[in-house]
Amino acid sequence: MKLAILSDIHNNLPNLEKALDFCLTKNVDAIIGCGDWGDLKTWKLIAKTWTKPIYAVCGNLDADNNIFQTFPREQFPHLQLFDRTAEIILDNKKIGLVHWPEFAQELIKRNDVVFYGHTHKPWEEMIGNCLFLNPGNIANQFYKSTFAVYDTKDNQRSLIILDHLQT
Repeated sequence: MKLAILSDIHNNLPNLEKALDFCLTKNVDAIIGCGDWGDLKTWKLIAKTWTKPIYAVCGNLDADNNIFQTFPREQFPHLQLFDRTAEIILDNKKIGLVHWPEFAQELIKRNDVVFYGHTHKPWEEMIGNCLFLNPGNIANQFYKSTFAVYDTKDNQRSLIILDHLQT
C-alpha cells in the first residue's frame, strides 16, 4: 500500500494541488496528514479532490482554527480526523500519527512507523524498531516544499520535492 505523508500545508493551496496531482497519477492508496493543514478551504479542497482514504491528526494551526470541530465530516466519509495522536493499522503495519514530535514517545514504543510534522524539516530515523519520519512541509516555510511516499509492503520511502515536479 502506497501512502502519501503530508504535513504543514498552512493554506498553501497551489502546493497542495501539486502534491495531490502527484498522488493521483502515482497510484497512491491513502493520504496521511500530520497536522497544520490550515483553514476550512484547505480541508474542503483535499476532501473533494482526494476520494480515497485520508487519516489526519490535528496540528496547532488546526486547533487554533477549530477546524476539527467545524468540518462537515458527514459529507466526506473517506476522511478520518483524529485529535492530537492516532494509531491505525494499514496493510498489517502499525502506524502512529502525531503533529508534535515531543508527543511521539509512546507511539514509537507501540508502532512500526510514526509519522510526524511541526518542524517543517524532512527527517527520518530509526528509534528502536520504529521508523520515525517527518515528510517536511507543503507550505514552503523554512525548508523547501516536500512530502513523503511510504510503501507498507517493503518499508521503502521517498522524499518528493515539489520544485522537482512537472506542473
